[in-house]
Amino acid sequence: MTPRFYDGLCGVALFLAAVQKIVNEPNLATLARSVLATIVRESVRPDYVRVLFDFGIGAAVGQPSITYALVRASELLGEEEWLHHARRLAEMVDPERISSDRNFDLISGAAGAVLALLALYRATGLSEALDKAVLCGEH
Repeated sequence: MTPRFYDGLCGVALFLAAVQKIVNEPNLATLARSVLATIVRESVRPDYVRVLFDFGIGAAVGQPSITYALVRASELLGEEEWLHHARRLAEMVDPERISSDRNFDLISGAAGAVLALLALYRATGLSEALDKAVLCGEH
């Protein structure tokens, strides 16, 4: 599986984290952390970065889908560590990638990047995330 949210490991990790939050099962949290660690490790490999951006900048299949999943997992698990990785991944969404987007939608385009970046901004107050979200909206 790819690290992506829609059809990859991010969806699995969020499911596990959400169920753990409801049933308070430590084994599910451990498994969610393991999946998240795999996502973080894989998503910074140069070949994965290229492939993830090939799918766009959306919240479902694009590279920002990982940022979104990490922010939500951080909230569900109550662990700040995942926000650090989300910030690092959001740095890769630069003005050139935003301006080259031709999808514009939630799944693979700039509208999806807005969701991921605003989630990061709300969780961290990171002004760069808000600035990029505005760029996506203007685009």
